[in-house]
Amino acid sequence: MYTNEDLLQRRVELSAAKLALLEKRRRREPTYGARPVSIQRRPQDNPAPISFAQQRLWFLQQLEPESTVYNELIASRLKGQLIVPALTQASREIMRRHEVLRSTFPMVDGQVIQVVHPSLDLHVPFVDLRGVPLAEREAVAQRRIAEEVQRPFYLAEEVPWRRLLLRLDEEEQ
Repeated sequence: MYTNEDLLQRRVELSAAKLALLEKRRRREPTYGARPVSIQRRPQDNPAPISFAQQRLWFLQQLEPESTVYNELIASRLKGQLIVPALTQASREIMRRHEVLRSTFPMVDGQVIQVVHPSLDLHVPFVDLRGVPLAEREAVAQRRIAEEVQRPFYLAEEVPWRRLLLRLDEEEQ
């Protein structure tokens, strides 16, 4: 840990260029050029480039169209009263913020491209299991989840994100 005297001594020993840089940083001015570097928004009328990871997934899907090896399951048990429209709106907002969740990967002129859809009608499928006997309900829910994760994605036509809501009882989803 430096004392104030140590810091003052170190400042005195700095070159003029380093003092100018230190002053710029103190004023929070950019130190690497005339203006800050920012990522420019891609024009919406141009197809987005496809990443190496997306190329790999697309290629593997072409080799084995029914494969689900890259499907990932994220399941959450929600307790308490669920406001389904709020859940749907939260899903819509996630999709709005992440282009990859609104993208399909068709082949155009012999080249795979990424088509980012401006918006999609997001529907959260809802399965009500309250009519299933209580002793069987958990097993039915687990089976339904397993079936869902075993459905392949067809990347040329559908986005790579699905949702499913299973209602077990009034206070558990």
